Amino acid sequence: MSNMNSFYENQSISNNPEKLPESRAEMAITPGNSCEDKYLIKQSKNNLFLKERIRIDDALAEIRQGKNLDDVLAITTDTLRRELNANRVLIYCFEDDTKGKVVMESLDSGWTPAWRETLPSICFGAETAADYHTEKIVAIADFNQTRVTPYQRQLLEKFQVQASLAIPILVKSSNSGANYDLDKVWGLLVIHKCDSSHEWKEEEINLTYQLSQNLTLALKQTESSQQQQQELERERALAKVVERIRKPLELNGIFRTVTQEVRELLKTDRAGIYRFNPDWSGLFIAESVGAGWTSLVVEQVDVEFLVNEKNRNGCQRIQDWEAAAKGSIIDSDTYLQETQGGNYTKGQRYSVVDDIYEEGFPDCYTQSLETYQAKAYVIAPIFQGEKLWGLFAVYQNDHPRHWEKLDVDLVVQVANQLAVAIQQAEYVEELQQKAEIEAKSVKRAKTAAGIIEKIRNYQDIETIFRMTTQEMRQALQNDRVVVYRFNPDWSGKFVAESVGAAWDSLMLKQTTDRFLIDNKSNNPRCLMREWSEEEGTVEPDSWLKATKGGNYTKGQKYSAVKDLYNHGFADCYIQTVERYQAKAYIIAPIFLGEELWGLLAAHQNDGARDWEQSEIDLMVQVADQLTIA
Repeated sequence: MSNMNSFYENQSISNNPEKLPESRAEMAITPGNSCEDKYLIKQSKNNLFLKERIRIDDALAEIRQGKNLDDVLAITTDTLRRELNANRVLIYCFEDDTKGKVVMESLDSGWTPAWRETLPSICFGAETAADYHTEKIVAIADFNQTRVTPYQRQLLEKFQVQASLAIPILVKSSNSGANYDLDKVWGLLVIHKCDSSHEWKEEEINLTYQLSQNLTLALKQTESSQQQQQELERERALAKVVERIRKPLELNGIFRTVTQEVRELLKTDRAGIYRFNPDWSGLFIAESVGAGWTSLVVEQVDVEFLVNEKNRNGCQRIQDWEAAAKGSIIDSDTYLQETQGGNYTKGQRYSVVDDIYEEGFPDCYTQSLETYQAKAYVIAPIFQGEKLWGLFAVYQNDHPRHWEKLDVDLVVQVANQLAVAIQQAEYVEELQQKAEIEAKSVKRAKTAAGIIEKIRNYQDIETIFRMTTQEMRQALQNDRVVVYRFNPDWSGKFVAESVGAAWDSLMLKQTTDRFLIDNKSNNPRCLMREWSEEEGTVEPDSWLKATKGGNYTKGQKYSAVKDLYNHGFADCYIQTVERYQAKAYIIAPIFLGEELWGLLAAHQNDGARDWEQSEIDLMVQVADQLTIA
């Protein structure tokens, strides 16, 4: 800027064009002039200013006939080129602080057009948008007599520029949706003389300034209209998303629809829903992602960064994608675990990052964000009551992005609607589960009543046992049901069995398998015992004999094991039970008076099984009836 000796320095034109020239006319009256001369000079100046004001008013009246912003820009450039007898008038819009694009041009024939060209701002005299704001007016009478860089001269020669006048167009802009920067340079109104140098006159600068002010008003009105239109479109789009959320769909369908529509609406690279586990680890459960980006649902990762805490020390527990993709164990987020949800649980409604490289994050944290491909994001919490259920997030991956207030509001509102949908879905699911449990309970009660009725109708005990095991296996849909009878020395044998075709018959195997015949193992503490989940150690048969039935005689009504291999049993005991092919089981005692007579057992052989309480109750109820029989 210092080498441009023909610039107006920190100069601005008054909004009242009459006062400034009139004062200069008065200064031109020198002592010695007659009163008549003074009057004639003043009248002449007043006539010139009146003529200039009329000229400006006529130009503005013509420009205001434009029906839209493009019309206003086109009429402005045409009017200025005609009024100033210029070779080129253009309107230049900044794309960033140092470059922009020519969005409108009025040009004499014979000169190189600049319309739609992306040019550096130095082409018009100053280096940055901020410099134009400081200078207010950049007027160059003769580029051949002005010191310029080789690059500037190359640009000027391309467009044959001999003299230039550039005045900034200032507009209000929103950085956060609420706080306005009143001094942002939107662009430039530029006048070029290409056929000769030119000393810019005060009235030419004044006319250009007045028309730039008019452009500021037009841009403001257009921006306001566009913002209203955007708000209306967002409201309609949000209403559409909310309507879909409220439809009676299953949650996965709602999640797929919402992520896809929000991503398309905001034109982002990714929209996702992340759900927390009780230990504050979690998973992406839904996602819409643009082509070319890695799916976070497929490449599940630990996402500590989703809670935006700029002042966090270090990069604790930030996991990388590659380890997760290879199946490594993903640690829970210790920060979230310690804070129980971070600032979201303290009222923070969202997190916004326009540029991960400008947030002051530690290097390790930024590198972790790069792993997720995110360069900018908006995140809003999803609550269920007071509990942080998960997060709804949108990401810009290809470049930083300034998120408008409308963008942030939409993400927050969708997160709130998702909370309602999740609550409703979970309530419906809870009702369905209760209904299923009640239905199963009714069915079990009917099954129990039928079995009990048959037990009462039969007199032969072997028939009763055979019928009971068959009916119970059908009711439980399991692999085996047996009746086991103890001998006086607490050895015993299977006296009845119903077993699936894929499994060995224990009734037959106990006659051929020496282990079952002798009821022995290499470890005396792993002999045949009562199958109980209550005892921490495995006792031999003598334990049942010494205790005369153990805990069953003390009121224990059943033993239930969901998974043989995750119940804390000793290896020798697991090996013993494996001979019976069982991986899960329910055992209920059968008594004769006060004495433990035997056991009714249901086995699941093909895998672990989470036994329902109604199934356990059925076993206990039928075992009681066998006691009576």
